[in-house]
Amino acid sequence: MEELQLPKRDGDSAEDDVDVLADYEPSAKEVDLTAMKLKQLPDNLVEFKNLKKLSVRQNVISDIKIISRLTGLTELDLYENKLTDVGDTLRPLTKLSWLDLSFNELRNIEGLDALTELKDLYLVNTKTTEIKGLDRLTALRQLELGSNRIRAIENLSSLVRLESLWLGRNKITELKGLDALSNLTKLSLQSNRLTSIGRGLLSLTRLRELYLSDNGITRIEGLDRLTQLEVLDLSTNRIAKLENLRHLVLLRELWLNNNFISNWEDLAELRPLVRLETVYLERNPLQKDDDYRTRVLSFCPSLTQLDADPLSR
Repeated sequence: MEELQLPKRDGDSAEDDVDVLADYEPSAKEVDLTAMKLKQLPDNLVEFKNLKKLSVRQNVISDIKIISRLTGLTELDLYENKLTDVGDTLRPLTKLSWLDLSFNELRNIEGLDALTELKDLYLVNTKTTEIKGLDRLTALRQLELGSNRIRAIENLSSLVRLESLWLGRNKITELKGLDALSNLTKLSLQSNRLTSIGRGLLSLTRLRELYLSDNGITRIEGLDRLTQLEVLDLSTNRIAKLENLRHLVLLRELWLNNNFISNWEDLAELRPLVRLETVYLERNPLQKDDDYRTRVLSFCPSLTQLDADPLSR
């Protein structure tokens, strides 16, 4: 959702104002009430019959029932409020294509099944423990479920149009439940509890970006069909050997810092990757070599950046 210019106001709190919507015409299509210390939505919001985009992020709102009357909304930003559930409040908003409920205390994903036009859904840090209630949202292109308490990837098989899936900072232990998501181009499972990749990614043949950092993965495997990969992040894992990478000929960025790679001969695996521009190998045993930079470049002459250092040519 595009950030809007906040109207200039006197005073520190919306409670100091008679009407927090005084700077908007009732015909307005966009209203931004970000960070105004609102405890509730203004009653006269229902007079905005043409409203398409509404942002009330970073307030202290716990009741949004009035929103159910704003049936023309296409974008709704409720980021960082005090919501514990949405119940049936959002059900009439069938034109919504963009919704952010992040940083609330929802715990369960529910009350969204009528929003079948949604393309972008953000549910970051809502304390939810499982993925459910999204089956009917088949128009979704982007789903963000990072920083929750999810233990399994499940109930996503109907979301076949999904292009980006973000599941970082959860408690996921296995890469499975992704087979139906063949249109994914971006997948993030950073900071979970994975110990292996296995065969859970083999159907994701359109994947261009894969983020698996900060797990306990011990081996590079299961990437056989991911020939469209351009970015691969396996940093901060437990990988000791470079293998099963030479077929990723479109790869531009490879992150392998903070692992256990010690054998220089393994870097021959990178020679066929002629488009490789950025490689991170710092904090591996290899880095202790006095000729570290020169030796890496002998295997990867196309690099423009090694670790955090741009390379001059």
